[in-house]
Amino acid sequence: MAAKNQHNPKWTIEQLNAAIEDVKNGAPKRKTAEKYGIPWGTFSDKLSGRRKMEEQSKTVLSKEEEGEILNFLKMTSARGFGKTEDELLVVVKNYLDQKGRETQWENNKPSTKWFRLFRKRHPEIVFRKPQLLGKQRALITRRDILDWFDQMTNVVKEIDPTIFLEPERIYNCDESGFSLNALSGRVLSYLDNNFVYQVGSEAKTLITALVCCSAKGHYTWPMLIYPGTQFRGFKPQEVFEQSFIGRSENGWITQNLFYEWLKQVFVPQTAHVKKPLLLLVDGHISHQSVQASKLCDENNIVLYCLPPHSSHILQPLDVGVFKTMKSEWKKAVKRQNETEIVTKRTFAKTFKDAYETTIARPLADKAFRACELYPLDPTNVDWSKVVSGVAEGNPDAQFTPQSSLANGPGLATPLPLPALIAHSAHSTPQPPLLSRPPIAQSTPQSPQPSGPPIAHSTPQSPNPVDHPSLTPRHNLPNPADHPSLTPRHNFPNPEDHPLLTPRHNLPNPADHPLLTPRHNLPNPVDHPSLTPRHNLPNPADHPSLTPRHNHQYLMDLDQPHLL
Repeated sequence: MAAKNQHNPKWTIEQLNAAIEDVKNGAPKRKTAEKYGIPWGTFSDKLSGRRKMEEQSKTVLSKEEEGEILNFLKMTSARGFGKTEDELLVVVKNYLDQKGRETQWENNKPSTKWFRLFRKRHPEIVFRKPQLLGKQRALITRRDILDWFDQMTNVVKEIDPTIFLEPERIYNCDESGFSLNALSGRVLSYLDNNFVYQVGSEAKTLITALVCCSAKGHYTWPMLIYPGTQFRGFKPQEVFEQSFIGRSENGWITQNLFYEWLKQVFVPQTAHVKKPLLLLVDGHISHQSVQASKLCDENNIVLYCLPPHSSHILQPLDVGVFKTMKSEWKKAVKRQNETEIVTKRTFAKTFKDAYETTIARPLADKAFRACELYPLDPTNVDWSKVVSGVAEGNPDAQFTPQSSLANGPGLATPLPLPALIAHSAHSTPQPPLLSRPPIAQSTPQSPQPSGPPIAHSTPQSPNPVDHPSLTPRHNLPNPADHPSLTPRHNFPNPEDHPLLTPRHNLPNPADHPLLTPRHNLPNPVDHPSLTPRHNLPNPADHPSLTPRHNHQYLMDLDQPHLL
């Protein structure tokens, strides 16, 4: 006999209604219950009214509400917005707050138990490990960008491929902070004056401005986000009427503010634009809410996420608008400070001057072209902003010595993707690393001619071009290829060399009486050929030595274990 399952019965409400109707028409109760597969106890309770005909949901969210959450997760994951467990719980909390619903959860935020049962009810929701793009913008790779372009074009083309042909249907919005104490840069002064001053606000308040524009140069109203909960004695919109004013505790954008800006500004001011249209945003959590997603779907707006750490490459406002706007902001602050110091009261008026001056220039269309978003051309992205060493998606890849031939250590002209793949496939294998630092194995130089000693103004390190086994940073051996080297400074590991002291991994003077305590180097009294400074060999007497590290001298003393 099958186990009872009250939450997932084998019968449906339609079957129950049909069975009750048969009983009303004179059919036997037990046989009718057996006919429709309804347990007799359940059927009897339903007939007598001891149990309601339709059981109430055992979950806090209704089926319709969970359906909206599921649709939101499906859409956002397809458009590049990943969600952690805590982020989803915050999304649900904001969703309930905006609906005005109060639940048994503390502050309306679901518990971890709800999340566990939610996943159990919906096995299609799974965890995926996101690709690690690094902590800095520079770690965005060529492959990441090309993959994003492929995914984005596929999603948009399924909706309407003509979007990419009309610049007025492609928008980008982003936020940037504007400080009240913005300085105008360097000022002129007499040589004898060590201190110069500039009049300005001492407050370190930062006010966020959300700006939005299309590839054709159409700007919607900006949103100014003030820190605090209320305006005391002033109304910013009275001096900047064509703006949307918001408030948050710290002056940063929130999910509710972004939703309100979409609803009250973006949707009405793009009503004349042919739909659907594309709105590109970064992956900030404020852009990811059920309400914003639902509002965009209702108004034929494709809300799509840019890849992480790519704002300096793919975000048009970052690439071509905000720099000019910040410059104009500093000029406006300087003009305003001549009569009245810029404060929260006067911010809107001052920002209005900078904003209107900026949008009057043809910056937006040039910015979209610079990001290759219109016309759409991923192959022409400015690859110089992508670190060449990780251009193919391998953050651990080292710079090649060939890159330093033309551009110096660590700088290389990026190759096109097919050429780069072909180059890596046919490149000549590098020789194995030396067992000692390559400087100690350099070929002997011919004796220097007699004359005054050669003065070296700065220490010289080995050239990575001549030593392909050296990494560009500090020109020291790669610790990955030398397990006995410690990661810091790539010096010998004291555990493998008991004669070395932990500090700087240098010889222990207790074991070598000829060494002075300072730096643990040879005593110049016992070695007249050594210079007093740092107790290092004089390069004039040892032409084979490079000024830095003086490794060859220790080799001449037949003491290679000191290296």
